[in-house]
Amino acid sequence: SLSRFSMKGSLSYLGPTLGDWSAPDQPNLDGVVGNYAQAIKGQFMTRYRLDADSALSAGTGISVNHPFHGMDRTDATNPFLSYDFSRRLATAIGPIQMRNSPGVIITTVPNYTKIGEFGGLSWTNSLVYGLGTSRFALALDSSAYYWLFNRTYLNGPPKAGGDGLAQQYTVSSNPGLKYNASDSLNFSLALGLQLYNPRSDSDAGTLWSRTASAIFGMGYAVGRDVYINPYLQTYLSRLSMDATSVNVSTVFSLL
Repeated sequence: SLSRFSMKGSLSYLGPTLGDWSAPDQPNLDGVVGNYAQAIKGQFMTRYRLDADSALSAGTGISVNHPFHGMDRTDATNPFLSYDFSRRLATAIGPIQMRNSPGVIITTVPNYTKIGEFGGLSWTNSLVYGLGTSRFALALDSSAYYWLFNRTYLNGPPKAGGDGLAQQYTVSSNPGLKYNASDSLNFSLALGLQLYNPRSDSDAGTLWSRTASAIFGMGYAVGRDVYINPYLQTYLSRLSMDATSVNVSTVFSLL
């Protein structure tokens, strides 16, 4: 939005796997702490544009777990505040669009608060490079999160009251390729690569790798106000129907 003040919402469905449409949860191949339930998530965000290149954003929302399996829990999604700034970089290979966004997060989801997490610091970065006059573009999304805890780590699996594979910080990289079929329709392929520091290890330099994932998506814009993005997420080490989840996300302008 070019307005000084704007609002937008998002609605997402984290669905079942292609191999089992009745499965209540999505795959968690690495067993790390988190919420992997089928869920419907809604988020509301406000944005205040400081100038042509920067803005302040804040948001929160709700998440309904297992909406088709008894709707057993509704969570407030983690509220956040971020500062966004964008640049158009002139390089030897052509212009590159760049967006950076440092932020702070308040943890409210029970899967994390029960292991003592109360908030975190974040940094996200997006780079997009158009391949000449073609309709293809290269993209690289990166992020880093450092999580804050109000107690020391408890050894043991979650079922025994421990913190399991809780993460102190994570570093992610998502290289991708997008094809713009038209001004309204695009197709994309992206890889999901992540390293994390387990709280169970006292060495802050220890990094474990999560299973690499792949996301196949399609995006369609309805005018300037609604964007719909159905996508499949799978894992490179386990390309199978039971490890491929079906998801849909939408973003829509409110003001």
